[in-house]
Amino acid sequence: MFLGTICHPRVQFTGLAVSETENHLTLSMKTENFKTLGEQLLILKASPQVSDPKFSGLAVDKDGRIVCTLDFDYDKKIITPFEGL
Repeated sequence: MFLGTICHPRVQFTGLAVSETENHLTLSMKTENFKTLGEQLLILKASPQVSDPKFSGLAVDKDGRIVCTLDFDYDKKIITPFEGL
């Protein structure tokens, strides 16, 4: 649910890594152009559940889409660990 609220409609998340102990999320993503990438950053900056968003590894894939990695810290309330796991 949380990812759906912070994902631009023209962005596709392709990978996910979560560090619950550090409240940190790393997402691999791709989108059609730099304009959409900028709009995605604005969505993240407007979310009260996200802090310190950073893009890295910017590249253009063989189909001309922008691919990169997105890292940010998240509000610990959005992920609740399951008991007994």
